[in-house]
Amino acid sequence: MTTALAISGLPCDKFLFLGFPPRKPGKQLHFFEPYASLELTLIFYDSPRRLLKTLENRKPLFGDWNIAICRELTKQHEEVIRGNYTQVLAKLENKEVLGELTILLSQKI
Repeated sequence: MTTALAISGLPCDKFLFLGFPPRKPGKQLHFFEPYASLELTLIFYDSPRRLLKTLENRKPLFGDWNIAICRELTKQHEEVIRGNYTQVLAKLENKEVLGELTILLSQKI
């Protein structure tokens, strides 16, 4: 998690680690809702097969926040996908994402 925070390009001064969000969209909304107004970097884990759906479901709540998706950190196929919500969703649209994922969200860069 700290490696992801360090290479994300997002603010490191204030952050909150949320672990794994619930699987169901309705429960995810209630899980993330209290944090939508906080000015800090949110960090959570998610599975590759749920990633796109999780991000699409959260777009109304987080508007166009900045995102960093860190994949396979400290391994051979390490990758970081950065941008605002719209940019990252476009990058992921036709991409098969595999491996361990750490997702970071922030209102600021």
